[in-house]
Amino acid sequence: LAEKPVLFTSLFTSFVFDFALQQSLGGANLSYYILKQLPMPTPQNLEDIDVSIRDETESLRNFLLKRGGELIWTSHSLDQLGQKISSTVGEGPFKWDQERRSQLRAEIDAAVAKAYDLSREDFEYILDSFEILEEIEQEEYGEYKRKKECLNAFDKLEIQS
Repeated sequence: LAEKPVLFTSLFTSFVFDFALQQSLGGANLSYYILKQLPMPTPQNLEDIDVSIRDETESLRNFLLKRGGELIWTSHSLDQLGQKISSTVGEGPFKWDQERRSQLRAEIDAAVAKAYDLSREDFEYILDSFEILEEIEQEEYGEYKRKKECLNAFDKLEIQS
């Protein structure tokens, strides 16, 4: 039961899901009926899809749970949640390492894009639609860093269903 919020958060905060949500909203409010209409993988889908990266293969469910759990469980205030998912994500709380967090986030975004069967070009189009983020990162890093990390992860990641 504790895994559901981690999986939901991992999916819901992905670029692909955010993009789909933006296309469905008529304003600034999110209604429950709109949320119910969005394309969210079922628990069975998460089990049936395998993700391979760096010579490791696991279900999309475990892939998202490990990475999402590490991103979320960064404080002892979340120990109650963390202890319920520690058999999958490891022992936390996890150290806040911005580079590691960026890598995990990019891998989640790439896995979700591939799970939705997007081409690299489609994924790049979605990433380019986040113009404010691109502007901020261009100013801060001299490049659209998140896009580069996401596309790099997309190229390294394989999905099998």
